[in-house]
Amino acid sequence: MSSKPYIEGTDDGVVPTHSACGATSANGIDSCSGNLSMAGKVSSQNGPSGLYYNHYPVLMSEGANHGDVITNQTGNMAVPVVNNTVLNGLQVDFASRTYNKRAWWQLWGSGDQYVEVPGSDQTSMSNLLYTTLNN
Repeated sequence: MSSKPYIEGTDDGVVPTHSACGATSANGIDSCSGNLSMAGKVSSQNGPSGLYYNHYPVLMSEGANHGDVITNQTGNMAVPVVNNTVLNGLQVDFASRTYNKRAWWQLWGSGDQYVEVPGSDQTSMSNLLYTTLNN
């Protein structure tokens, strides 16, 4: 049974985004970042107003569900929330790629900007975290 009918904002099928991100309030948020969507689109988002002490969401993914995050399933592109920094002695240095994508109906302009961890859909989120933080 999905808990979606009871969860305000986005979720992973079990855990609401505010909980997964470590938000200090149980508001219905849509991303762990105020300027980056779960799919990596660089734009204003309904993100957390504050995070718990020593809680750092480092990756998120629009397509991941609760089972995908805690198992070795693949196929979801990861988005770096926090990157190229040191957090409590851990070097957080995910490879990242920034690119522009135009919708099929956009006839001009560069489209929307996106950020992703290249190749992250070929590995599990657990493996990606372990190999990046264990260096």
